[in-house]
Parts: sequence; structure tokens; C-alpha cells
Amino acid sequence: MSFRIEAKIPLTLNDLNILRSTLLDKGMTSLYPKRFIRSIYFDNKYHDMFNESEEGVIPRKKMRIRNYPQKQETSFNLEIKISSEEGRFKTSRLLNLNEYESIIKNGYFDKDYGQIFPTIVVEYWREYFLYKNRRFTFDTAISYSNLIKNQVFFENHCVMEVKTSAHDNLDDITNIIKTPLKRFSKYCNGMLKIKNISH
Repeated sequence: MSFRIEAKIPLTLNDLNILRSTLLDKGMTSLYPKRFIRSIYFDNKYHDMFNESEEGVIPRKKMRIRNYPQKQETSFNLEIKISSEEGRFKTSRLLNLNEYESIIKNGYFDKDYGQIFPTIVVEYWREYFLYKNRRFTFDTAISYSNLIKNQVFFENHCVMEVKTSAHDNLDDITNIIKTPLKRFSKYCNGMLKIKNISH
């Protein structure tokens, strides 16, 4: 099990483009082609995963099914993200179509949260880069919707994220970026918009 840091910066599209160009000039290189991501997040009827994330409870988890709709082959990944005192880690398991359809229809039993069900859909475009042995991603055109998509809300920000070892020191990165790293959760932002949850 390897723990990691996931440091995020919400940005306007213009500021994201400037930051990307700055890092490319300093030697950042592309890892993968840009791709479209679709994540279905799950929670129980009390929204415990949402509430614990908003409150910063440790440990906590999020569960989602992620796929890449633009790819020719259809594959679904069941991902569980754990936040703990030591850092964060993620488990991933490939689902076949029958498993995917069953979980979407019937929900999924989690030992900590009980029966959890599809809550919201998050979609966006992601670019992948490498800089000083750290993975950088840039997410744009972020939207939130329910499964039947009769409500769609768009995020006001784009997001740059740095993924690196839990023992890494990001001082050199913050000196380049000059924008404070802060908490940003697509799931929580989407819940606030789609479910009209207020705190």
C-alpha cells in the first residue's frame, strides 16, 4: 500500500493555461493523451461520505465507478479512495458490464457505510504531465449531473492537481505556482449543486 499527496489548485481557465505553459517551459512533459473522464459517485442515504469529506474527518473514503466514454472498448473501474493520517491511497477493480449494471441498479454494500447508491455523475477533460518525478493533471470543462442527466451544472473552476509521494516536500512547486494549494472536491461541489445540500 503506497500513500500519496494529492495537492489541488482551483484556477480559472486562463490561469490554468498560463500555469501549464510556465511548467512546460520549465521542463514538464506530457504523459498521456488528453481524455474524457466520467465518474459515478456513491453514497448512503445519509450522505455520510459527503458529510465526512466536508468536515475533514480522518479516516474517510469515497467510492466511484470511472470510465472513459471516448474509448472504443467499454471498461468500468470500481475505485475506492481512502484518506487517512498517513496520506491517501486508492484501490481499483475492473468491472464487467454485468457487474457494472448490477451495482448501478442495486447499489453496493460497504462495510463502513452500509448500502451505498449512485449519487451524482462528474465529467471532465483531463491532461496528464510529469514534472520532477511528480504527476500533474489539468482538469477542464467539469460538469455535474444526476444519472438521467435532466440536471447539469458546470463548475466555475478548472483544477490542477499534483500527485506525489506522501513524504515529498512541495515547497519548490509552490514557489513556481505562487497560488496556494487548497482542498477541492469535485464530489462535494457536485453534491452541493445537484442535491442542493447546504452547510
